[in-house]
Amino acid sequence: MGIVGWEFKEYIKNKRFRFAFFDGCHTAGSIHLCKAFGATDLEFQKSMTFDEIKATQPTGPPYDGPMKLEDYQARDSTHPDRLGIRPGLFLGWRYLAIAGHILNPPQQD
Repeated sequence: MGIVGWEFKEYIKNKRFRFAFFDGCHTAGSIHLCKAFGATDLEFQKSMTFDEIKATQPTGPPYDGPMKLEDYQARDSTHPDRLGIRPGLFLGWRYLAIAGHILNPPQQD
């Protein structure tokens, strides 16, 4: 995007997005980009591909992601790891997908 993650996070005033879809190569592989949109370290560390989610639930849909509702509930003395924030969804491409096109007939400038 032409700026680094912390600059973008500062520009949007540290908002936490409820849904962010990153449509570009390796966009889900960068903790800095996800954090710029409000993802937490825990959400990034627990990230899974759809195939990984399916493999953990062999009975089929409905599929349950790596984060549970309890992860977002308020912290207390018995659950200090809880986030205490509204859930969010951060979706992107973890792997490089190479695409190309052929111009037919070739154009000349």
